[in-house]
Amino acid sequence: MGELIGTLDRRRQQKRLSEAEYSSAIQTFSDETLQMAEHGSIRIMPVTGKLLTDSWRIIIREHIYQADALQIASCKEEECDIFLSADRQLRQAAIRQKIHALDPEKDGKKITSL
Repeated sequence: MGELIGTLDRRRQQKRLSEAEYSSAIQTFSDETLQMAEHGSIRIMPVTGKLLTDSWRIIIREHIYQADALQIASCKEEECDIFLSADRQLRQAAIRQKIHALDPEKDGKKITSL
């Protein structure tokens, strides 16, 4: 989620998004995220000390960014059934961590059937 907000902000700074487009995108993202949280489709987890230290171990083993390692650590802590990412390196790291990971761009049919 933080990566999306950062991407939108960079595009606004680069003048690739107008202020109105940026505000609309942030509002839409926020509204949809809150709606999914209310329906139990997603859970927004606090970043605890344990989650951070678990992510550090993943960074060392997998050679990935902190934000990516936090996603994997969160998935493991919550015992998620599936991990979705279009990032091949992140998906492969999740698989090495014994997490069922799929690409939403390539595995749409499989994801829909779950």
